[in-house]
Amino acid sequence: MSKKINFRASDDILLFQFMKSFVHQTDSNEFYYDGTCVDMNPGVMVDFSLEHSYEIFNDNIIGRYWGGWNACPTGAEMYVVARRWEEKFAAEIVDIGHDSLDFILNQKLDDEEIDLLIEEIKNINAELNYDGEFEEFKKHINIDLRFSLWWD
Repeated sequence: MSKKINFRASDDILLFQFMKSFVHQTDSNEFYYDGTCVDMNPGVMVDFSLEHSYEIFNDNIIGRYWGGWNACPTGAEMYVVARRWEEKFAAEIVDIGHDSLDFILNQKLDDEEIDLLIEEIKNINAELNYDGEFEEFKKHINIDLRFSLWWD
């Protein structure tokens, strides 16, 4: 037996965290709870009224809520970095999590630009989601045109 109850998770951060951690979603966009943890939370695609993806780090969006723990940059610091990366490397944020960022590149990079990007990634204490870390990244960045960063 089951009961369907409307769950307003936006009213409280702890309820939102419960929903994110334990409420599963089916392919037909239905939700259920079975007492197990959600293995992978794919997130939701949100249409932000922004001209540039780095503007998501404005204080009136997620800037004051994102980062600033351990070695992770603050939202304000990441705004500056992401803006520079868009201007220098045509990199745009396409996915954001509490401890991760995914970027796409809208152009291929030359070797000097790749080395500069690697240095900047190291300067913000980020890890790359690549086996082999930076050497693999150098081999595949102009093929994938996408990279993922995370902080521990």
